[in-house]
Amino acid sequence: MAGGRQEVPSGYEIYETPYAQVFLTKIKSRRITDLEKFYLQKSVPRISKLRYFLLDTKKDSITLYTPHQDVSYLDELVERGVKDISNFVTYGCDLRFLLVDSSNRMFQLQLHIHRPAVDNWWGIGQPARLSTLMEKYGPHFDDDSFYDMDHPVID
Repeated sequence: MAGGRQEVPSGYEIYETPYAQVFLTKIKSRRITDLEKFYLQKSVPRISKLRYFLLDTKKDSITLYTPHQDVSYLDELVERGVKDISNFVTYGCDLRFLLVDSSNRMFQLQLHIHRPAVDNWWGIGQPARLSTLMEKYGPHFDDDSFYDMDHPVID
């Protein structure tokens, strides 16, 4: 970049959204640890049926972005040598882990309800540790059985 800055100014960071938008933002304090994000990065594909997903960390939450289309064809693209499948996937924010007790590291799993009259996050079950939430709900991510579990019904 000719004539442009070559480094990130002190106190700032480069932030890329799950929708591939890139921003230069002030560094914000986060209550989420790198270890917690790393745990979800490793446990989501191991425990759930999700092979393609994105995680986005904010001050007190980790949002799980899941594909909003059939991704079964992606394996075939990877087998054919396509290395960057990001152009083929559209993600949406469906679930998030909200830190509700920072001393005990307790999270509330929340479902994003997308309805004309309701566009909000709704708690699922009781707050628990990330590992407990993943063991209970993870196997149901990206499966119809998820909607048979204990969370609010919105009409």
